[in-house]
Amino acid sequence: MVERLVGGEAKQLPGSVAATGQAAGTDISAAPHPPALADLTGAQQPQGLFPYAAWARTMRAVLSNETEETLQQAAHPRGAYALRCAIAANLRGFRGMDVSPDQIVVGAGAQTLYALLVQLLGRDRVFAIENPGYKRLQQIYLANDVTCVPVALDDAGPRVDELARCGASVLHCMPSHQFPTGITTPVGRRRELLAWAAEPPHQVKRYLIEDDFDCEFRMTGRPMPSLQSMDAHESVIYTNTFTKTLGAAFRIGYMVLPGELSRKFDDELGFYSCTVGALEQLTLARFMESGDYERHVNRQRTHFRRVQNALLRALDSTEAGALLRPRQVGAGLHFVLEVDAPRDAGSLVAAERKIAEAAGARGLALSPLSNFCLAEASVLRSPLSNKPQFMINFTVLEEDDVQSVAKALSDAILDASETW
Repeated sequence: MVERLVGGEAKQLPGSVAATGQAAGTDISAAPHPPALADLTGAQQPQGLFPYAAWARTMRAVLSNETEETLQQAAHPRGAYALRCAIAANLRGFRGMDVSPDQIVVGAGAQTLYALLVQLLGRDRVFAIENPGYKRLQQIYLANDVTCVPVALDDAGPRVDELARCGASVLHCMPSHQFPTGITTPVGRRRELLAWAAEPPHQVKRYLIEDDFDCEFRMTGRPMPSLQSMDAHESVIYTNTFTKTLGAAFRIGYMVLPGELSRKFDDELGFYSCTVGALEQLTLARFMESGDYERHVNRQRTHFRRVQNALLRALDSTEAGALLRPRQVGAGLHFVLEVDAPRDAGSLVAAERKIAEAAGARGLALSPLSNFCLAEASVLRSPLSNKPQFMINFTVLEEDDVQSVAKALSDAILDASETW
């Protein structure tokens, strides 16, 4: 029998060092002050990358040229038509997705959209989420009074055998770059997930919610095809936000609904007004149409690739370099760093705690991968393995920072290893 995940099962694991801010699914406003050296948890936002001049120029053009009628139309339940057209064009060019603007719903960030999806799909469903995973996602679904179950990952993504056993009719997944493990789900597993969603018979239709987490920042190779572009049975709901490209202050996200759900949205939720302001929507639409958005993302990708590569080189050259195994590198804005600790180094969680505490003493905030486990059993399962692992988000770093950060991390690992 499926049970709701409540406080007891979702609690932080004993002995783990909590990641701060958004990375741990807590409120950023409640996060402590940034560490003295660097925050590698993803809780802090990178500075100095947003193109303020281009954005301000575009906003002035909207205020000067758009009519009052156009501004009022942006309150449409799906959002401004101009923005939905710009998003559809971007998805076609970047993700190979042939979608209509009439399938797109714009909202004030992913959390608002997920609440709408719960209303659209129904609270009587079982929602499956990836484990290890994004704890705030679990909190959102529980707050919307739906049954939520964890599904373990292997090296290819969500395990379809567990998905089949758990009784879920919805899976929320991140196939392009899973948070926090960094796994990119290969085409074969994507087909298995699509087959699960399409497999008859069902009492209710199954759906995959595809969270295309930081897909814009794949550093190597071509992006994998989205689940939505592979879907032949209208089973995939595609979601994304502009948080990673424009910053957390821009609360703009969107979802692409398959045909049947799109019509149901109009019938059952069409009374809502869009939760994003008209000026922001129309400015973003022009920003995308002009090519400024694409140029901005390309500059960011180049910058983050340089920082990532510099950090990897610096880590490799440290005293602890021989103990470090970077995993899932180049798929997005974080990678996993595995530490080659001996088998008698104590429990996995305890070893991660020692390293994180030693790093914190040196002004470095780390997120142990065990922090993101939604059930204790998954600590012992692939892809966590039996080695201490950390989610390393490098977006707050500059190239000039990486040597000092790498040395602090190396010193912390060597310091912790003295107790092994």
